[in-house]
Amino acid sequence: MMSLDPKQSLRRKMKASRRAVSRDERQQAAIAAVVHFMGIEERNQAPIAIYHPLADEFDTLPLAAYLREKFQQLALPVVVEEGAPLAFRPWNTEDQLEVGAFDILVPPDRGLSVVPELIIIPLLAFDDTGARLGYGGGFYDRTLACLRGSHRVSAIGLAYDFQRADDLAKEPHDQPLDVVVTPSGIRKF
Repeated sequence: MMSLDPKQSLRRKMKASRRAVSRDERQQAAIAAVVHFMGIEERNQAPIAIYHPLADEFDTLPLAAYLREKFQQLALPVVVEEGAPLAFRPWNTEDQLEVGAFDILVPPDRGLSVVPELIIIPLLAFDDTGARLGYGGGFYDRTLACLRGSHRVSAIGLAYDFQRADDLAKEPHDQPLDVVVTPSGIRKF
């Protein structure tokens, strides 16, 4: 039997660990993230891209509600095509969402897109250098590379503390996170 490469093995382990988080722990972690996010430098009113959580991903909905209360424009990522950077559609938290590629919930296509200056990113693991292990599709790496080539954009990961890994093998295309917010605090890189 062929063994999994280290990234695949870590992905499986982290997915299993996230599934084991109780509903109460998820809610507490989401609220802690909002409190910690308040400590991150104030931004202008440029759009913030945030993900809508799937299954056992870190819950972003309390953070989205907080950001909307601050009159922050939000956007959700949209997979345009395989191998391309993500697009971002404006999102009002009351919008009826549609199912997009990979069963990701997206705002309806109204012909509008935004360019965020801050992107809140899902992850499976992170390390102390800001490296991130995602799902393996490279969408956020391509998107960050594209956006960082034209203007300043910050990448913030949301994670449980147990998602910290000792050292993630980095590849040339990997884009680092600037910050990771966990229930225990903020890590800046």
